[in-house]
Amino acid sequence: MADSRKHRNKFYLTSGVLITLLIVALCLLNVTSDTTSRFKIDLTRDKIYSISGATEKILEGVQEKVEITYYCSEELPSFLSNIVRDTRDVFEEFRRVSGGKFRYEIVNPEDLINEYADEKAEKYMVLYDKLQEEGLSEETKDELTKKIDKLEPKLDDRWAFFMGRTQKPEERRADRKKRADAKAKKTKKDGRSFYREIVVEEFTEERERQLQTEGIQSVLVPERSANSVKNLQIYTAIKISYLDKQPEVISLHTSLESLEYELAYRILKVTTDEKKVIAFFDARKPEAPPPTPGQPPQPPPGDYQQIIAYMRDIAEIREIKLEDGDAIDDLVERVARDRERARKEKAGEKIDYSNPDKIDVEEEQYGEFVTALVVAQPHDLEDRQVYEINRAVSLGIPTIFLVSPYTTDTSVPGIQAGYPITLLKSGLDEMFRSWGFEFGNEMLASNEVGIISYVQPIQARGRRLMRRGTIPASFAVSPRGASISSTSGLTNRIAGLVFPSTAGIELLQEKLDANGITVEELAHTGEETWSKRIDPIIQQNNPFMRNQASGPNLFHYQEDLIGRKRPERFKDFLEEPKLLAAHFQGEFPFLYDGKEIPEWRPPPEPDANANPHANIPGFPGGFPGGFPGGAPPRDRDAIPDPQDPVAGDGAPEGAAAPVGGSAPVGGAGPAVGAGPAVGAGPAVGAGPAV
Repeated sequence: MADSRKHRNKFYLTSGVLITLLIVALCLLNVTSDTTSRFKIDLTRDKIYSISGATEKILEGVQEKVEITYYCSEELPSFLSNIVRDTRDVFEEFRRVSGGKFRYEIVNPEDLINEYADEKAEKYMVLYDKLQEEGLSEETKDELTKKIDKLEPKLDDRWAFFMGRTQKPEERRADRKKRADAKAKKTKKDGRSFYREIVVEEFTEERERQLQTEGIQSVLVPERSANSVKNLQIYTAIKISYLDKQPEVISLHTSLESLEYELAYRILKVTTDEKKVIAFFDARKPEAPPPTPGQPPQPPPGDYQQIIAYMRDIAEIREIKLEDGDAIDDLVERVARDRERARKEKAGEKIDYSNPDKIDVEEEQYGEFVTALVVAQPHDLEDRQVYEINRAVSLGIPTIFLVSPYTTDTSVPGIQAGYPITLLKSGLDEMFRSWGFEFGNEMLASNEVGIISYVQPIQARGRRLMRRGTIPASFAVSPRGASISSTSGLTNRIAGLVFPSTAGIELLQEKLDANGITVEELAHTGEETWSKRIDPIIQQNNPFMRNQASGPNLFHYQEDLIGRKRPERFKDFLEEPKLLAAHFQGEFPFLYDGKEIPEWRPPPEPDANANPHANIPGFPGGFPGGFPGGAPPRDRDAIPDPQDPVAGDGAPEGAAAPVGGSAPVGGAGPAVGAGPAVGAGPAVGAGPAV
């Protein structure tokens, strides 16, 4: 096994609640093989923009010329008065860093459209005039007709759909002439001038549709003055072209804040021939249902499916289970075999699919086959899984941890259960402490809040309806401004982050110093932040709630985790800000150095009392036949729990009825949003982030 002292690597600790951050960490930074530079030069006239070291690495790695076309109208609203100037400055810096392989031009699309329409109309009218001459032979007419038919402006396909048929070219010419003659009767102009105007208009529409097909389209924006509002139809879009690949388009460019990430992401996408492999381990992804005859089981969606789908544009995502037969070694072997097969196919060599070649990969080469490892929502990991993760880090595979002691469920069943809060035990605590940090044990809340959705049942005209809305949620900590590092290449262009259900990171400085690990703090809480301990048995301690689903939820903590605190009244703000995001670098101790490799946990023994028909279509689920519906029978003579002697007993006679888990909270029934920045289903609760 590899000794961590022999391997230096990058290590990233991040949260999955902001896709931009994850993409940058995985795809912009991990593409490089060394530490990204923190040196920056601001070349914009207003000193508001600079290029990060990660972007520089991408530009330096470009092999051929990247062509950039910035489509921008001449007349722009006042709030975009400097956009062209500053964008040109950014392009110049990109060009300088790339060594001239980044080329750009700024064009006025209205001029392009007008030039195209005039040029096409001029050629068209030359043929049209000849076709109107008298004394032409039938052969000449046929030849001219074929040429002018090819030049006919292409109509929008929707016209053919609405009209029920496609007009023939001669029918279109006759229709134009009729319209042109009608206008000529009302003016002193001749019919030809109006005919040409109609042709120019049609060619203009044709060119506009061509740009729309490429993703370049105009937008309507208001321009407000002291006493009026003027609507402007403008273009402001950027197209990135590379060789013969499909161009990438930024369809609406109105801000410099995200321009670097937008450009770098799309340049990386179009210039990458072989996608980097990223291993994604979602520890809490539901297991696939058992196969059924004639109906292949569909894999259940995980909390990160939208992130994974987005990342697949620039990386090859391999989801692994970190189990026997699907661990790091197995993944590396599969990737190596796939690459060898692709090489043989390209070279035209014979491939024996029934007997694939055995490929041996040295541990020192693992980083060449797996660019990064993502560990998402680790919970109740077995020793062998911890070993596999620790070993991947020691082998130089950049690793991203989406870790928190808490997660909040916002799926439909979660909403019905009152938005439960689950306490997670990653199993990685010892490893993290050996490196020099640990997680807090109380959920953080802040007046820097994220916005979440809520669902509230209401009665309207005798019908039960669900009202939806949004509400500030203090547990969704949302640092902004000075709370986010402006010097890091990972966060210097991010205006805000959201950390739902986070507990923060505690640094163990002596351990960090002993290991030689450096820490770059990327995000922390603001001044008005507090913490709340989550009681895992809060309902069992309340005799009126024992019959509800076990575990805490937002209903129990609405006073502390929903809404803001008034500083003039609330005096329990934390004295020091809590670290939420950090970038760790150095040599990380290998816990299993010199120790025996843990065995894989054996699969669970089948439950003899389990319903054999469970999860099989056509059979009801639940308990085996003979048991009544509802909760399973229990032994009333069993020894009571010493911590809760009356556990399991019903509510006292005459007591108030228990409040349902899905009851409105404060009249609003707050719901934990799916991570406002991601919208990827249930909130991950992935607190600390890079």
